[in-house]
Amino acid sequence: MDWAMEFSRIYRNAPPNTFQIIAPEPQIDVAREKIAETALNMNAKYIFWLDTDVICPPDVIQRLMRHKQSFVSGLYARRYYPCWNEMLLKGKDDKGNEGYVSIPEGGYEKGSVVQCDVVGFGCVLMETDMLKDMEKPWFRWSEHAAIRGRSEDFFFCEKARRSGYKLYVDTSVVCRHMGPVRILPSVGAQGLYEYKQAGIFMDL
Repeated sequence: MDWAMEFSRIYRNAPPNTFQIIAPEPQIDVAREKIAETALNMNAKYIFWLDTDVICPPDVIQRLMRHKQSFVSGLYARRYYPCWNEMLLKGKDDKGNEGYVSIPEGGYEKGSVVQCDVVGFGCVLMETDMLKDMEKPWFRWSEHAAIRGRSEDFFFCEKARRSGYKLYVDTSVVCRHMGPVRILPSVGAQGLYEYKQAGIFMDL
């Protein structure tokens, strides 16, 4: 219910000629691929990706559009423990394994626009021209690869970067991510995140 109410606010505040596209498809990579194709067929200039477990500010689309970049995401955290910001750079984890490392609190200036290597696709505004510059598939999920931190959204980000695109996160657009742990990037908190576990949800 929370998400539906917040989505209706986003849709009411959206720019003119904004249309909703729904892909009733259980495989998320296939759903994203179909939505991207539909947007191209509609001659849309942008796609705003919003997952049904991410709650954004009502003016999120306008705030992301004002950067005039091909790809900008809002900021939110992973919804499972351990929690980390869904904006990452290539690097090594604490065990020395190659992969992606989250940009933590203290690693960026709050409210700034941060360039990163991969992001989650829960709240992303992108230009459809990106799709024209990239070969299909744009999205692909591999369970085996995802265990190492590569899912359909990371697949897209890697492909976009190879095509010369830069990916940004507007850290002033703070979103809530709902799940077993309901969390958000900490706002004035001492710890990295504010959260409660085991279905005990925060009053935000």
